[in-house]
This record gives sequence, C-alpha cells and structure tokens, in this order.
Amino acid sequence: MNSEYSVARDPLFLAAVAVFAILTTIIPAFFGQAFLLIMLQSVTLTILLGVALRTGSAGGADAMGATLRMLVLWVLIQALVIGWVAYAAGDRVDGAIRGGFDLSTSTLEWLYTDVAYPGTEQTTPVSRLIEFLAVTVGSYVSGGLIGIWTLLQTVNQTAFVSGKLLANLDQGVSVLVTFFPWSMLRIAAFIGFVALFAEPMWTGNWSPARIWTQRRTLLLTSLGLLILALLLEYMLPGPWRSLFVNTE
Repeated sequence: MNSEYSVARDPLFLAAVAVFAILTTIIPAFFGQAFLLIMLQSVTLTILLGVALRTGSAGGADAMGATLRMLVLWVLIQALVIGWVAYAAGDRVDGAIRGGFDLSTSTLEWLYTDVAYPGTEQTTPVSRLIEFLAVTVGSYVSGGLIGIWTLLQTVNQTAFVSGKLLANLDQGVSVLVTFFPWSMLRIAAFIGFVALFAEPMWTGNWSPARIWTQRRTLLLTSLGLLILALLLEYMLPGPWRSLFVNTE
C-alpha cells in the first residue's frame, strides 16, 4: 500500500497546492512586484514538485501522472488569478508581469491592424529557443527550478494578456476566446517537459535511457504538443483575430 502512495494524489496536498498557488500569485501581483511574484511562484512550486516526485518515485508512471495533475492544478489556478487581477485591478498589475504592458499593447495593436502577432517563433526565434532549453536542459540541471520559472512566466504573460483583452474590448468576449489555443498548447508542452526533466534530480536516477524506456509517452506527447502549438501559432492568429473584431 505504501509503495503505491503518491503525495500528489493526496487531497490535502492538492488543497495545499491550491492555497500556495493563490497566495504566491495574488499578493505580489496586486502590489505590482514582478520579481517577487515569479520568485515566490517558482521556488514554491519547485519544492512542491520535488515533494511529489520524491514521495511518488516508487509509483512509476501513475505517480508521474499524479505529479502532472498537480502541475496542471497550479497552472490553472495561477492563470485564473492573474487574469482576474489584470481584468479587475487595472494598471496596478502592469508592473507585476515582465514585459506584460508591452505584450498586451502589442496584442491589442495586432487585433486592430495588420501587424504580425507578437512574440511568435518567427518574430522572436532566439527567445523561443532559450525557453525550450530552459524547460528541458534547465529543468534537468536544476531539479525543475529553471524550467518552472520559464513555465510560470509564460503562464503569467498569457493570463495577463487575457485579462487585459477582457478589460479593454468593448464587445462581449468569452474568457475562453482570450486564451489563445497555441499558447495553451505551449504551456501544456512545458508542463510535460518540466516534470520529465526535473525527475532525475529528485529521484536520483540520472540514466538518459530511463527517459526513453519509461517516459517515452510523456516525451513524445510534450514534443507533439509543442510542434502543434508552433503550427497553430503560424496558421491560426488571423482566423482567431476575427473572433474579436470585424476584419471586413
């Protein structure tokens, strides 16, 4: 029984994850503290990830699945909190998201003009490569801290833009529409990469072969999600933009 236990499946642990996700997000975000926001989020989630991976290491693939669900829970709560604060708190939260003001301004400009969608692989290839290395190699050498920092920064920026769009657009727009599908797929891929490459440090099993033999499905799924995100980011911004404004 104990060998099958994973703390990531424990309801009390998941409740603690939810509480920490809210507290480490809403307080620094509301006061516009950018470094404090991402630092508290990243360090706290890295510790929780380590606890989940270490205590669930005997559970195999099922324990990894529980760990992934814990990461998804954190990301969902963080995104909802940042989106709500960006929508409700006005300019107060602008300073809490690195590059958030410029990104939201560029996104609004994209909606109403013919400029390219901001921050894509085509417009910022170097930064995208750095992000990929951070969530893979960075997670491997830091137990997930570097990858989680990158993941949560991406979540913060995505949710911030969503909240700003809801606050600035006159027409009624569904909150689901403001979360762009290519961004959601990229975040999902990052979650998989972080869990996959952080695991060796927390479990003590550094064998590269283990990733292919025991975590092949997660690796291929994460790569597939990232490739699909890049394809949608290339093809979908134009049609998606028509959901917000009349382009005729």
